[in-house]
Amino acid sequence: LGGRVLCTNLRGAFSEPMAQTVLGGILALNRGFEQAVLCQPRREWVKPRLHASVRILWGVHVLLLGAGSVNARVRELLSQFACTFTVFGRTSGDIHTPAELDEALPKAGVVCAALPDTKDTRGLFDTARIARLNPDALFVNVGRGSLVDENALVAALEAGRLRGAVLDVTVQEPPAPASPLWTCPRLILTQHSSAASDRVGLVTVEIFARNLARYREGKPLLN
Repeated sequence: LGGRVLCTNLRGAFSEPMAQTVLGGILALNRGFEQAVLCQPRREWVKPRLHASVRILWGVHVLLLGAGSVNARVRELLSQFACTFTVFGRTSGDIHTPAELDEALPKAGVVCAALPDTKDTRGLFDTARIARLNPDALFVNVGRGSLVDENALVAALEAGRLRGAVLDVTVQEPPAPASPLWTCPRLILTQHSSAASDRVGLVTVEIFARNLARYREGKPLLN
């Protein structure tokens, strides 16, 4: 009682599965997978439509919102496709202020958000900021649902003012049955699954075991 308790966390344990969700969502929208999946149960063959709309991921400029381990891994994966990057972060990254963010948004072909829920990030992507997105861009959010005005995002997608979006997180989980998120075109809901994988338990044990060994040896703990 009255002593200090040193806490550690699992930082980095979820960066790989979350980054792969980002990559998978981008590729699914670029290659028309979301259209093909919807057409399959209807036995509807839409080859001409797919040929006219699919594209490759190559040389796209990516705006990463958040400079943590998730977007660091996203950057490594997307670098294989010759992408270029701007990183928005409160203390680290290339840009830091809302004004700099506003200037960067129209230039990005992909915007990937991996931000926490704070007073500064809540509602960051409001109607005005969503309107600044490039109409040909993809928007991905694997951070927190509070970042985005979902009605404004749906309106942009329905009006063709945004090419596509992947939301792993939403304000309400699950969204209400009547929410337009369920039926919005070119929107993929991954249902807060991005951190999950068949290796999460193993990675968790590995981090704990490394720290236990360091604790026994009197070394500084990780995370």
